[in-house]
Amino acid sequence: DSNYLEMFNYADKQFGAVNIKLEYSPTITDWFGVEGVQSHNFAIHPSIALPYDFVLSGSIGRQMFESQYDADWTHWNVGVSRNVFGFNVDVRYHDTNIKVGKNDFYGFESNNQIVDSRVVFGVSKSF
Repeated sequence: DSNYLEMFNYADKQFGAVNIKLEYSPTITDWFGVEGVQSHNFAIHPSIALPYDFVLSGSIGRQMFESQYDADWTHWNVGVSRNVFGFNVDVRYHDTNIKVGKNDFYGFESNNQIVDSRVVFGVSKSF
């Protein structure tokens, strides 16, 4: 069951063309429905404005658990985005250090797609 509540908390500061955003995100309910498992995610999200309105950004974070499982993991991404006709277009590489045999808590037989490395192309619009 992947229904759970997580509270995202951010603080950010602009330094010229560079933005640094800090994140702390604890779960409010059982993480992915695993009874008694609470998590805390800490991350830093730097970004820098580039010529021609492109933005280079990334993130590195650590997901930690209050449980008997040795399941803590690190996640990261790096990508470039640009506003195109009012839409944000983003290409980004995502990965983690989760490995089969160490983090089997995640259910690799049925749930491994949440930890595979991948390139994601996204288009979004804010209103």
